[in-house]
Amino acid sequence: AWWECASEPEMWTPATRETADHSIPYLVSAVLLDGRIDCASFSDERRADPRMRSLIQKVQVIHDQELDKLTPALDPCRLEITLKNGEKKFSSVDHPKGHVKNPASDKDIENKLISMNNGLLSPDRVSELLELCWRLEEIDDIRKLPALLGLAANTCANEYNCPVFLWGRDGDDVIKGSCRSAQNTNLVELMS
Repeated sequence: AWWECASEPEMWTPATRETADHSIPYLVSAVLLDGRIDCASFSDERRADPRMRSLIQKVQVIHDQELDKLTPALDPCRLEITLKNGEKKFSSVDHPKGHVKNPASDKDIENKLISMNNGLLSPDRVSELLELCWRLEEIDDIRKLPALLGLAANTCANEYNCPVFLWGRDGDDVIKGSCRSAQNTNLVELMS
């Protein structure tokens, strides 16, 4: 994954949200400056911030072939930071948060939804969505889920300004889903 996220020059000067959220130099710099990644991390203003641009230029991404030997048993990442005084700080992760071998807690998942919501959903809708998600295995009437799919499709279409198709099968193996258009896209033409 490091190759896609650090091999091209635009990874050091991300012009779009999509490039920034796939850029190792950008993500490392954002965490160092802000202590977290959230929706604000990808705003036009944040990407253009001179402090961010300056720090990104100091990031080096080095492919360590010794780490390749640890895969697939591990999914390792090593980070070394050299401070202005020359002191070095090290960090190492064998499995990223959310990996089956390093699972995110329920609270981690809730915090991520809340921080990445960016005001698209009201706090009440976020609570409703979380409550429904935590009960998916208990839901006996799949008809409650299209509303969730519609909410998710609408949120994605608004956030990314592109057509969205979300599909799933109910208990009778019937396909149900939700679509949202964006700009001048005709969904019927796309599907025919």
